[in-house]
Amino acid sequence: MPIAPNGQGQGIGLQAVAYASRFLGVRYLWGGTTPNGFDCSGLVQFVYKHFGVNLPRTSEEQALVGQPVPRNKLQPGDILFYDTSGKNSHEAMYVGNGMQIVARHTGTNVQYQHVGNFTHAMRVSGGAGAPVAGSPGIPGSSPMMPIGSNTAAPAKYDAATCAMGVGSICFLSKSQARALIGGLILVGAGLIILSGTIALLAYGLTNVKAPKGVPEASKVASDANL
Repeated sequence: MPIAPNGQGQGIGLQAVAYASRFLGVRYLWGGTTPNGFDCSGLVQFVYKHFGVNLPRTSEEQALVGQPVPRNKLQPGDILFYDTSGKNSHEAMYVGNGMQIVARHTGTNVQYQHVGNFTHAMRVSGGAGAPVAGSPGIPGSSPMMPIGSNTAAPAKYDAATCAMGVGSICFLSKSQARALIGGLILVGAGLIILSGTIALLAYGLTNVKAPKGVPEASKVASDANL
């Protein structure tokens, strides 16, 4: 199990990695936040919630939480963020030895893979087994970027937080999801209007009558044969 090189790692980071490994093989599920199926941010959120750290729902939001970590100071449990299809659109949990655990995309399962070219890393677990500052009920924590359930998107939004495309797109923010849905509605309405217009034109062409005083072509041809 590729965890904690040279004994590194502290706080709940190691525990988080060990707990995340229980879900190896769980299917990727668009918007998934439970062991019935996870997306990338849903897996990380679920694991840390087990240890009392309430993370926001999406990768975009989670990327703003915790303490930034330099690439050469990574420890198990740190969260790695990728710009696969937009800023902070994918994430994974560092496990050590240059490996990460991740829910990648539709058609895959939770798995280990080599760390890629992530853009930045955040640490949401402190030393001595305690969550970092901002976690509810943790005394003596120093100010950092906030962690708390008040930053999480409501549950009804879960199904609109992840999507698949070219590469791994782990989330759509609430504004992006609304814009996408609005755009699809407009496109659908436009297609309905277009099909109705075509139908009216087709009906009109099949029911064209000659103006008064102008004999129909069939009558003229019949008279010519007399």
